[in-house]
Amino acid sequence: MKIAEQYEQISQRKLPVHTVRQTLTALAREAYGETFPSATVRQFIEAWLKSKAPPVFAQSTHDFYRKSTKKFLKFLGTAAELDLSAALSTSFVSCKRSVGITHSWSDRPS
Repeated sequence: MKIAEQYEQISQRKLPVHTVRQTLTALAREAYGETFPSATVRQFIEAWLKSKAPPVFAQSTHDFYRKSTKKFLKFLGTAAELDLSAALSTSFVSCKRSVGITHSWSDRPS
């Protein structure tokens, strides 16, 4: 599909958000030879956690973050492998419903 046609569909909100991102990524790749960075929810959380490691934060704080993010990723299940932009475009509630999770993350055993 031509870029102008896709932009027209975007302006009329006829394309889903992930298609908009794909269109803009393709345009950047064609025009500049670069793409937008992306990460899964799991990759983002792991990078964030690494940035909080000692000596930036105390070991006890890092341990707390590690345990909390481990529970959160377990709660998300397969949704943790979604592209972060896709997960954020709706909400984690929608993401977990899309993979069949219906309970609260605080209800899950650690």
